[in-house]
This record gives sequence, structure tokens and C-alpha cells, in this order.
Amino acid sequence: MLEKVKKILQKNNMTMTELADIMGKDHSAIYLMLKNGNPTLRKIEELAEALGVSVAFLVDEDDELGNTPNVVCPHCGGAIEFKAGKKDVKAEGDMC
Repeated sequence: MLEKVKKILQKNNMTMTELADIMGKDHSAIYLMLKNGNPTLRKIEELAEALGVSVAFLVDEDDELGNTPNVVCPHCGGAIEFKAGKKDVKAEGDMC
């Protein structure tokens, strides 16, 4: 998870210290949590929220950063999130 977080930070032009500030933690505590590899679900949720990604994306070792779907409404520019259901895929979000 440490390498994925580093890639996300790099993509967003952020440092580990900035991430720690957002989370209200010390940067060394964040680094050790990620390096040791046993964060609690609550810590993973906090980390995902601070990074602006889903928990599933953060913990999925096979998902690369370039594969994240970023769909934007052509009218208002709002993000459109897709959720898979049992029978089909539904789009949710602030669509015009």
C-alpha cells in the first residue's frame, strides 16, 4: 500500500507531510503505518478519504493509477461515479 500511496501523492503533487497534515497525524506515523502494512480498516478509510480515493482502490493491489475511470459531465463538469449492480451499471452523481 505504501507504493500506491506514494504514486497517488506524486500524481497529486503532494508530500507525505501534507497528507499527514490533512489527516491530523505525524508524517512518520503515516509512513510507518503504511510500511508495516497492517493498518486498521478505520485508518485505511481515513487515508482513502484524505487521498480522495475509494478504500477499494487503495487496497486493490492490481489496480494501477492509470486505470481509474474519471468521467466528467460535459455540461457542468461534475464527476460521474459508476456503480456496478447485479444486472447493469448505473451512473450516479450531479448530472445535468
